[in-house]
Amino acid sequence: MRLRWMPIVAALAGGCRSSDAEPIRLAVGTAPKDRVELTPSHALVEYTELPNTKNELRIQLADYEIDCSAFVPPDEGKTLLTITLVTPPNDKPGPGEYPWTGALAMGRVASRGAIPAARLGARAAVLPPGGSVRLRRVDLSAHGSVEGVLDLEFAGDGKREATSVRGAFAAKMCRFNPSETP
Repeated sequence: MRLRWMPIVAALAGGCRSSDAEPIRLAVGTAPKDRVELTPSHALVEYTELPNTKNELRIQLADYEIDCSAFVPPDEGKTLLTITLVTPPNDKPGPGEYPWTGALAMGRVASRGAIPAARLGARAAVLPPGGSVRLRRVDLSAHGSVEGVLDLEFAGDGKREATSVRGAFAAKMCRFNPSETP
């Protein structure tokens, strides 16, 4: 898959629009309503350092207007995909693999990893562990951006249906909160 740079224009509310985004394919079940092609019109990234705890890089991809000042839930027929990448406190996020193992969701931050979440309209979709996020380009400055590829997949296990999230993305920094400690 070839990653193309998406033209990005900062919105007044701190969001970022993409008029040439490629679709991200979400499958969170077997029903037709559970299969969505998300073509992000807004792609944001927030970076926060929590001293002695962890670093978080939160990527939000939506097909409606979002910004960093407040959570805006999707209306019916709209989709929000949030991927939180976590690293230990002395390991800033950078290019590389971030697996979704489930351990981070339980508060264990021993290494880098991803925590995905999806909202399809008013419904939150559970994404069981599996696969990874690969960051190709990371600029953690106040006006930086992040580019990567989503390759999250859970094959199903008899109790839970198969899920997947696949596609390339680019997002512009909208909130930058580095630690004040040296």
